Amino acid sequence: MGKTILSIGIADAISRGISFLGQSTMRTQVIYVDFENALPVLVERVRRINAGQVLFWHTTNEIKPPRLDSKEYELCKQLPEGALLIFDTLRASQSKDENDSQHMAFVMQRLKELRDTGFTILILHHTKKSDDRVYKGSTAIYDLCDHVLSLHKVRKGSYSPDENDGDEDSEDSCYFFGTKDKTRYEPFQVFLEFDPEKKYFVQAQDPETEIMEEIHGLLINGRKDRFKTNEIFDMVKAGLCIKSKGKVSGLLKKGTGKFWTCEKCMIDNKTIFYTPVKSLVRQSHTIGLDQRTNGKSLVQINRTNEHIKKPESFVNIDKSVSPEVVWTNQTNDKSLVQTGQTNEEMERTNDFDLEQEKPALNSSENITEPSLENFEEVTL
Repeated sequence: MGKTILSIGIADAISRGISFLGQSTMRTQVIYVDFENALPVLVERVRRINAGQVLFWHTTNEIKPPRLDSKEYELCKQLPEGALLIFDTLRASQSKDENDSQHMAFVMQRLKELRDTGFTILILHHTKKSDDRVYKGSTAIYDLCDHVLSLHKVRKGSYSPDENDGDEDSEDSCYFFGTKDKTRYEPFQVFLEFDPEKKYFVQAQDPETEIMEEIHGLLINGRKDRFKTNEIFDMVKAGLCIKSKGKVSGLLKKGTGKFWTCEKCMIDNKTIFYTPVKSLVRQSHTIGLDQRTNGKSLVQINRTNEHIKKPESFVNIDKSVSPEVVWTNQTNDKSLVQTGQTNEEMERTNDFDLEQEKPALNSSENITEPSLENFEEVTL
């Protein structure tokens, strides 16, 4: 549950160049290649996040996205250079056996070709019904990945798996999102809660935050400014009944920078001293509509950035100055999804006018057959 809405949130943040769950991003063109979701479902989720800067390539487009194991796969290499490509999902984006190592090695090799061409690849994958921490399919999938992230339930106050049946969220559970076993980059983790009213994720408190706050309190109430590691071990053992030095060491490392600072002794360069911060800063991050930067809406800020070019033929969700309206148009049984402005706003807007007209809503005369010629870029 949740991988699509979370990925659209990631796509939205990167397409705007704004932070995501406290992590900075670099503004990049994002193309979401959706083989998994029905068009109405995709429209609803885009509206929920308000992802007006993301380009979507859906199976209802006139030129359909090619499967990764097909001859038409080369079409992917004609997408905007350096873009982030999100494939939803691995199973749906190819037709081979996900349990066969040779089949999956072939598919993963094609994704690596796209990576080596200059694209960044994010591919969503299903987990087993019996264990949402274990992915489906061959070990070749894991072996050929650069970075693996997991989204799974945990009980608040611990890292134990949530044993609730189904996808219903209980009051004592939250979601872990972060590095899973393998990474070539800096490990990352955050805890999320699903807001049933807003229908997207909000950042939750780390299950170990309360313990780190208690350790911080012990240090603040101590009789000196800084403490050696062994001194903290003794204080935590006596005050919090935590006897494992490994557990305390992990908490000290995790809390550095937020609850305390650390520095090595200048004499022996081995002894580590911890100094508690005087005041704690609490942050809250939300995936969705209410992010702001310096009091200005994100869309207004992005209007000052350099325009991005997009291939008109495969994009079914358009960028707009005020991406608040999402609707579905049926044209000769071909579905188009658009996020845009009201008619009055469109007349006033010059920054994002297309250089070519879109097909009329109720006419099939302007619909052309799929061809590579349709991939000419149109300046927004």
